[in-house]
Amino acid sequence: MSDTLQYPKVLVVDDTEENCLLLEYLLDELPVTVHAAHNAEAALEKVASSEYALIMMDVNMPGVDGFECVKRIRARERCKTIPIIFLTASERDSAKVEKGYIAGAIDYLIKPFDANILVRKVESIIDIYRSRKFLEAATLKYNREHVNTESLLNNTVEGIIGVDRNNIITYVNTAASVLLTENTRDVVGSPVKNYIAPKMADADWEHCNFCSIFREGQCNQEFDEVFWRHGSTPFPVQYTQATIFEGETPVGGVISFQDISERKLTEYRLISLAKYDQLTGVPNRTNYWELLNNAISVAARRRHKVTVLLIDLDRFKDVNDRLGHDAGDEILVQAAGRIKRYLRESDVVCRMGGDEFSVLITCPKNDEESLRVAKKILACLTRPYQIQGQNIQIGGSIGIASYPTNGEDATSLTKSADMAMYTAKADGRNCIRFFNDEIRTRINQQIEIGNDLRLAIDNNDLQLFYQPKLNLKSFEIVGVEALLRWQHPQHGFISPAVFVPIAENYGLIEQLGEWCFKQAIVQVKDWHRRRIIGNDFSIAVNVSAAQLKAQGFAGRFIKQLQQNRVPSALIEVELTETAIMESPETTSEELSQLRQAGIKISVDDFGTGYSSLSYLKRLPIDILKIDRSFVTDIGCDENDEAIVRAIIQLAHNIDLKVVAEGVESKEQLVFLQGLNCDFAQGYYFSKPIAAPELVALLQRSASVQTLGGRSS
Repeated sequence: MSDTLQYPKVLVVDDTEENCLLLEYLLDELPVTVHAAHNAEAALEKVASSEYALIMMDVNMPGVDGFECVKRIRARERCKTIPIIFLTASERDSAKVEKGYIAGAIDYLIKPFDANILVRKVESIIDIYRSRKFLEAATLKYNREHVNTESLLNNTVEGIIGVDRNNIITYVNTAASVLLTENTRDVVGSPVKNYIAPKMADADWEHCNFCSIFREGQCNQEFDEVFWRHGSTPFPVQYTQATIFEGETPVGGVISFQDISERKLTEYRLISLAKYDQLTGVPNRTNYWELLNNAISVAARRRHKVTVLLIDLDRFKDVNDRLGHDAGDEILVQAAGRIKRYLRESDVVCRMGGDEFSVLITCPKNDEESLRVAKKILACLTRPYQIQGQNIQIGGSIGIASYPTNGEDATSLTKSADMAMYTAKADGRNCIRFFNDEIRTRINQQIEIGNDLRLAIDNNDLQLFYQPKLNLKSFEIVGVEALLRWQHPQHGFISPAVFVPIAENYGLIEQLGEWCFKQAIVQVKDWHRRRIIGNDFSIAVNVSAAQLKAQGFAGRFIKQLQQNRVPSALIEVELTETAIMESPETTSEELSQLRQAGIKISVDDFGTGYSSLSYLKRLPIDILKIDRSFVTDIGCDENDEAIVRAIIQLAHNIDLKVVAEGVESKEQLVFLQGLNCDFAQGYYFSKPIAAPELVALLQRSASVQTLGGRSS
């Protein structure tokens, strides 16, 4: 077989090189050769010299845009049948979509892509291309050698149907007969309409797209259509149709098709994975937001309420700790089932994650009706659960908020219900609370904390603590993570878990990050000047998504280092997966500047976010930090151990170092050493400590062995 058949070529046309590289990476698993062009002129040159099975075209390019480029490609005789998919970051606009189809595209893909759907779609096109090339080769061989191609066509896995100019079937191969569950003699001579659109009126059939393609001498591809067996049983197919000519006159056509039932089942399973909780079977958090937004849209038009109940199971962690995760999972399954029994068909229960559920009451008559539902749910959750032969008693805390009174959009409404739920927990649990003025007071207190935090930043009333990071081979302290602490003059110690979210809500997170970085520079400069640390020591500073997105962040960061004459190797920037994926292109540019300046980059809480591995591979990252939630269950959860093992192996395979966070026991330490984990930090070695304590620790030569070698 020729190279063309073995390795079909795909042309990616995009003025952004990173987009071309991303598509090339995603298509790496397919047997294709990917060519890239960064403008229309380059694309036209490549099309002139090579044959392509598929062209993926960016709509918006400088100079000649995607629409015009496609028109010029289609103007070439040999390029009229090349499938072209438009790539766009814009939402679908019917006018633009129509313009694209008129230009000659067969499909649109909206950025960012679902990687799996993109690969499967390209795979389908390549399969059809190979089938078409196979047919062309078979036809050419017949014309040259006058051999019988019947056996060749019968050995293809695709169904092949030949029709005359009146769309009467003149040929079917064995695969087509099998897929249509008909004898060849019964199919040949029948109208192809019997198998493509048996229920369509004859007048509509004559003017449908399928007939128009053959009548106009064109080719077409469809990826999600239906054919019929015996005119009564539909089955999903993808197919291509190509016109057959005698000279320049259309005399019939060829249809090549595949049964895609298996693929449709896979797609259904993927949708289920994406939108439904796999443990309880109810909609998941992602689906919740979609359902709530839709419910609010309907309520706004019809002027009725939507009520959200947020439910948190009380004492659920105790069950997990005492009886294990299997017992906890069984309680979640039973709890979801109990809640569903007390809802109307129009209402929905969703699992938000962990032991938290939400209920959408789509059209309650009044607050009393919502309260009645909440009371029934609370009562059913309180009844004992039969788990591992034991009666387990838990309860629930329920917060209630209603549209439009407590929030006019999904986010604010959910926040109101969330605040009410936490108030229920604070009031002793196993109770119900509506969002009200009392909760508003609590929000006002948060505003007060936000204002005080602003003053604390301006007046340098915050403090950095430092948690040591150890090399797991030498047990040397090789660095620290800078952690923010706040001792409020009236309220005492305020946890970062309290004031950091407030800082994010009140637009202070950038100022907070800048303050931390400046303090860390001053501290590391002092340590380095006093020779307390060497050039192989680093201080890690956490960077938020808001800081990363701020224009010129990397430049300001580097300038402060230069002004203070601090070696860049002494600084490490930590950011979360979520921060990376909020704006991966901007993140890549900023991090590249930092890396070029010699600053190390680490990804914090790895494994808890939704980062694309293709982005991680391309970003200038040095270190992955395994989230403490996976480390905590080492020794008692094989799944978490497997995740830790996989992260370390993945990181080492792409030349990244690994830090394990939250190490608290000898068992965890030994497990991590066995996997050749590079570094670790956690209470087993040291809690976060103030600068003077850290200096004392670093200066005690025996302290390193004490940290790494203790047994409890």
